[in-house]
Amino acid sequence: AFRSILTIESASMNVMHTLAPPPVEDDHGVSPSVPPLQMVLDLLASSLLATIDQNSVGEEIGDRVVCICGVLGIILTNGEIMVREMLLRLTIGAEKRNILDVLLHWLEHDFAA
Repeated sequence: AFRSILTIESASMNVMHTLAPPPVEDDHGVSPSVPPLQMVLDLLASSLLATIDQNSVGEEIGDRVVCICGVLGIILTNGEIMVREMLLRLTIGAEKRNILDVLLHWLEHDFAA
């Protein structure tokens, strides 16, 4: 269902707003809300990095990572080539690690155990 409602334009806008949030448009200086894709990436980062640091993968966190990767996969398949390139270059976590590097490390750690 999500795949059918996510347009190319929406996928592009989500990735663009994650890379460069839109400027504050409020006269009162209220910051814009966190872009939805950034919230997904933050959840992915906290889940992945927590399991790597704790040397254990709980079923709940594993399920969360799989679901988030599913959402990212839909954005990858529904987005334009430029969106795919940008999404794969996004960084997560406080150390600003590349999303693919963290995912690959998590997969190696999870399946090696």
